[in-house]
Amino acid sequence: TRVLAVHHRDRDHGNSELSNLAWLCHNCHFLIHHNEKEMSQFEKKFKKQMLELADRIEAAHKAENKCR
Repeated sequence: TRVLAVHHRDRDHGNSELSNLAWLCHNCHFLIHHNEKEMSQFEKKFKKQMLELADRIEAAHKAENKCR
């Protein structure tokens, strides 16, 4: 069984907004907190994935509205 940790991107454990949270394995979570290069790469990938997700959601909404 793989156990995941919740990473607070702004390191504020009181901020539980979905845009601030990411699920990571414990190894990656450790690396992000202790290696600046890993943190930078993570943020870059995270932002790219969020933009791609937003594009897919927008496309789905447009397709849904055409069906009506």
